[in-house]
Amino acid sequence: MAVILFVDMLGARKKWHAGGVEAAVEAFDHFTRMVVAAVRAENPTTILRGGIETDSAMFVFKDAVPALAVARRLYHYAFTNRRHPNAPRLWLRGSMVRDGEETFIRRSTHMAVQLQHVEVFTYSRPALDAISIEKSGFKGMRLLMGKDIITDTVKRAFCIPFGEMYLTPFRRLRYSGYPAGKDDLIDFLWMACQEEREWDNISLHMTYRLRHSSRDAEEFAQAAATQVMFHECGALRTNALSRGKRIEKEKANKGVDCYGSPGAEAT
Repeated sequence: MAVILFVDMLGARKKWHAGGVEAAVEAFDHFTRMVVAAVRAENPTTILRGGIETDSAMFVFKDAVPALAVARRLYHYAFTNRRHPNAPRLWLRGSMVRDGEETFIRRSTHMAVQLQHVEVFTYSRPALDAISIEKSGFKGMRLLMGKDIITDTVKRAFCIPFGEMYLTPFRRLRYSGYPAGKDDLIDFLWMACQEEREWDNISLHMTYRLRHSSRDAEEFAQAAATQVMFHECGALRTNALSRGKRIEKEKANKGVDCYGSPGAEAT
């Protein structure tokens, strides 16, 4: 099942206001380098087509597993910047949908004979859907995706075990907003991880980002919405971890071997 991944860099206009074209170009180049690095880490045969255009990127992948791997890598690259108030902070917002039967993302046609030098660009329906979801205005450094993308194969690929329990990082969050009428959309919890040290590190980045963005109302709104997602992810992670330890302890007390594949999913 081919999917389209669309990621947009937020705040490009503000960077232009603050530092002119040079600041905007610097941010675009930074974004491009991160996207290239995230994509290069995957097998190139998994990418069917796509490209990067100033402050956004869109790729079609053969299936959701490499697409989500690229998205998670890219979000981590952008999020874990230097913890300094003046360090550049990039905020991403993205979407993922199933691809259709079209063999293009965007194509161009020429106008009438008198205006053959003018091109008209049109997007495929799935590409337009992905763009529309991202442009719907939801807050936070999030990646929204259709529920129909999450197959058993995808769940297994991103399952995070905690003893006898496990966490899959795909959720319809309780306290985060979604586009109106789109009940089939869920979040990819790109920050979810198993190791406590890794979780503490990325949570610390979240704390600093929230603090350093407090002087900018627009950025602070994005940071606050991202923090809400972190809180929900943290609660799910803590639940899986504590229940997994409890089950292992109970089995140990009974003399039962507790090793093996994860059993139940934490909710």
